[in-house]
Amino acid sequence: MKKLTGIGAAEYARRRKQLMQMAGEQAILILPAAPERIRSHDTHYPYRQDSDFWYLSGFPEPEAVLVLVPGRKHGEAILFCRER
Repeated sequence: MKKLTGIGAAEYARRRKQLMQMAGEQAILILPAAPERIRSHDTHYPYRQDSDFWYLSGFPEPEAVLVLVPGRKHGEAILFCRER
C-alpha cells in the first residue's frame, strides 16, 4: 500500500490486530468507508474518509468495506473496494 500519511502498512496491521484481539475469535467486524456526499443535488463535497476506517486501513477511497475476521488462518483482514 502506498504511504499517504507517513504511516506504514505495518502500523495499520498492528492497529487491526489490536482491535481483533479485543473483539475475540468469534467476532466478525465489518467497517464501511464513508459515503460520498452531495449537496443541492449536484455539488459534491470534498471526500473525507471515516476516521475509524482510516485509522484501521489508511485507505482513502469511498465505496470500500474492511472486513476483519479474527482467528482466520489466512486473510484476517479483507478490503473490498471499487474496481479500477
